[in-house]
Amino acid sequence: MNTPEFASWREVGCMNPDGNEPLGVAPAWRPSALSILRRHEGGAVLFHTLNGCLDVVSGAFGHWLADAWESRLSHEPLGLSGFYSKHLAGLAARGHVTSLSLFEEKTLFLQYFRMIRWLNRHLQRQTGYLMLALSYACNLDCPYCFQRDIRARLGDVRLAPKDIDAIWRQVQPALCPDVPAHRMCYVLYGGEPLRNRHRDTVQRLLHHAKAGGAEVEAVTNGLELAGYLDVLGQGPGTISRLQIALDADPACFGGQGHGRARSDAFALILAHVEAASQTGVAIDLRLHLQPARRQALDSLLDILDKAGLLAMENIHPYAAAIRNVPGEHLDDGLEMVSAEDLARFANHIGSDVTRHAAALARLAVAETGPGPMAAEYCMRAKEHCYLLDPFGDIYACYEEAGRADRRVGTYGRDGVQLFPSQAGRLEIGSDAMDAVFPFGLLDGGGCVVAADLAVCADRHVVRRERTREVLLAALGLFASQTLSGFTAEETASGWRAINFRGDKQRDLPSMLQQLAPYVPREL
Repeated sequence: MNTPEFASWREVGCMNPDGNEPLGVAPAWRPSALSILRRHEGGAVLFHTLNGCLDVVSGAFGHWLADAWESRLSHEPLGLSGFYSKHLAGLAARGHVTSLSLFEEKTLFLQYFRMIRWLNRHLQRQTGYLMLALSYACNLDCPYCFQRDIRARLGDVRLAPKDIDAIWRQVQPALCPDVPAHRMCYVLYGGEPLRNRHRDTVQRLLHHAKAGGAEVEAVTNGLELAGYLDVLGQGPGTISRLQIALDADPACFGGQGHGRARSDAFALILAHVEAASQTGVAIDLRLHLQPARRQALDSLLDILDKAGLLAMENIHPYAAAIRNVPGEHLDDGLEMVSAEDLARFANHIGSDVTRHAAALARLAVAETGPGPMAAEYCMRAKEHCYLLDPFGDIYACYEEAGRADRRVGTYGRDGVQLFPSQAGRLEIGSDAMDAVFPFGLLDGGGCVVAADLAVCADRHVVRRERTREVLLAALGLFASQTLSGFTAEETASGWRAINFRGDKQRDLPSMLQQLAPYVPREL
């Protein structure tokens, strides 16, 4: 690892770690761009997005630090520097304040991010994930579907049982070498995969999966789910997880599909969800949020609650934004329900807010080790992760499927061919900084294809600042619901360390040094 020779905090006039006399003249503390602060109960909670450190500040120091943080001061008031020197030196050791310049902090962060992604890919090579687009045809016509503009020209070409045989025996070993069958996950996708016309193909995959111990999941609209209830459940040879989308506004659901009105389609799918829940299959209920329809979510939750679906252990409702709604202007502030609203709905549905709050709760009990490591967003940045379609095309992202210019390879009787350019999708260039800093270890840098597809498919790109809003809401949710359950070390009056108390130094340069022995030197 070639770490840039930046001036350390000791060399720029900061306090000694023990809080005694300053080493130089005026300290040069500034809030780290990798740390976020949320006011809470007479003070604030701090969370570092790279090392995972959680700290609570309170009293006079807490108020002073929160004020300085929110104004993004580079130096604390000189009159208070000596008084809080021990606090600040301790927070520097935990990464919350730094004397690195913003450029230095970004440079070191990108280096650390690359190292974490390399480690993740090393682990990813032990498993495989293949999405199978059985057909691009669908029995609904949702106005926000990201395949809507290409579906007509793709027609109803389907994967057949013999194609599944070839994928199992030849394609999977080529795409995911050295991955045993029991470490594979196959996801049925479309179009709509769980249609009655696909039953033979699905049955063939389940036959292979049962023999090899592979997992099978499905992304479905649930309209024809009644024909698959007998193969839902847990264990090899079953579809063990479903993702089913419901529009937050039933009146706008599904377009005209399968000869049914929108409200009829909604009611039928809801009935199928109730029936499927009795099989033991895990159901991720994706609730689509549309702009300016905040009230629709309340209505939908009421419907789900009356049906008893919110209380079932194997049903996991979560909120997701719709990024493309033809004819509707998607204002930057209205692409979904606000992060604060999502936090208030946390007792009923999951969301990005609850996901991050759960991650904070896990980090809160850590005593040593790395911090967040989610250096990939979705499938495009992962190893052994592909989508196969019925035309013999291979894609790295399900949102790109059906757009032939975005293929990363092909498969067929002659075997598998991956295009040379596909290897580049796994690399992180210096131009990736804006995407990954400072939240890349929490969200992998966001969707890497959204901006490109927004141009050709009239999609809205969720603004990067929303990640900060979601994290602040998650930090508030964590603090209000679970923080009191964690013990904390009274490090100094007005400052408590929640986690990683077994590590003396968790500042950015120290984290790099700790990770360096586990990755190639050229990184």
